[in-house]
Amino acid sequence: KRGFVNGVLTVILPFIFMATVNYSKDPQIETEEEEEEGKKKETFLGSVTFAVVFATIIHSFITQPFGIPTGSMERTLLVGDFLFVNKWAYGYRMPMRPVALPFLQGTIFDTGQQGNPKDDPKSYVDAVKLPYLRIPGYDEIERYDIVVFNYPQDSVHVATDRKDPYVKRCVGISGDVIEFRDGRLFVNNAPEKILGDEYQQHKYVVKASSQLDIPQLYKAYGFMPVREGQNDQGFIYEFQGLTNEVAKDFKNIPGVVDIKEDVMEKGASDIAYFPIKNAGELVRDQFGNALLSKKIDTTNCIYPINKKWNQDQYGPLKIPKKGDVVKLDQETLPQYQWIISEYEHNKLENKGGKIFVNGQETNQYTIKQNYYM
Repeated sequence: KRGFVNGVLTVILPFIFMATVNYSKDPQIETEEEEEEGKKKETFLGSVTFAVVFATIIHSFITQPFGIPTGSMERTLLVGDFLFVNKWAYGYRMPMRPVALPFLQGTIFDTGQQGNPKDDPKSYVDAVKLPYLRIPGYDEIERYDIVVFNYPQDSVHVATDRKDPYVKRCVGISGDVIEFRDGRLFVNNAPEKILGDEYQQHKYVVKASSQLDIPQLYKAYGFMPVREGQNDQGFIYEFQGLTNEVAKDFKNIPGVVDIKEDVMEKGASDIAYFPIKNAGELVRDQFGNALLSKKIDTTNCIYPINKKWNQDQYGPLKIPKKGDVVKLDQETLPQYQWIISEYEHNKLENKGGKIFVNGQETNQYTIKQNYYM
């Protein structure tokens, strides 16, 4: 007997199944032609099955491919690039949702509202859960390493291994003090180190009396993320990733009236707020940006909500190191609450101005692992 079901029964119940086949009342005899045809099918299905199983093992336990969807790492990693990530260098993380479709990260496909993954079918079974466990690696994360990690505050997926993967460069290791001043990075009170032939890139706002030829600019300077808007005075462009040299060149482009680096002011809080909706649709400005309400979206806040920090004015912040004892009060709690509750899996409560960790009132906490930025 051939076929998938019969093969499974032969493996699980070999003696019972083979006895049933051999002593059945109506045995089926294969001709040589039927036997040869069956072997061909088994060879093809076996090859496909082996390929899928082998690729799944490599993908899950050794190395995983990632595509670059955005331009945040432009001039190092380009949009559309593919890279393979070594899962063992910094320590292999055991799967937390092991029952899943192979080669898929979080969702299967977009079935609900376009661009909203919260209502899309998941590629894994959320009911089968394993605790977080990482096997020690053979290397340490160092400054300027390019790393792939799961976005900590993914609002769709709870399991760490199913959150959206991000590709970034590590600029600070455990114990470093990180600070942004007017959009410039400082590590341990020193300007960031520029490696090799790299250039700093910044956001610039360009005002023009006439529409710019963006495809021609791409040919001259390479791909640059840009947003275009228009008002009574002409066109406004928001360019991401311009070097100072390219910004100087832009001043000489016909039609350009003004170009200025876009730097958020010191003391301006960059807190995530829920968007304003009208009849279920987002209300947007001239650039297509969603207008925001005054209700804080704590799920998507990457800055402490009680700090006046933003993407250009940030810190100083010491990156926590294993063994550090940090003070806990109402001022410092927003800075450490995710570490305590989400990353180090403690029960954290803030009741009546008092802080409790695993049911015990405390005013300090000992960091259990190293962190990086």
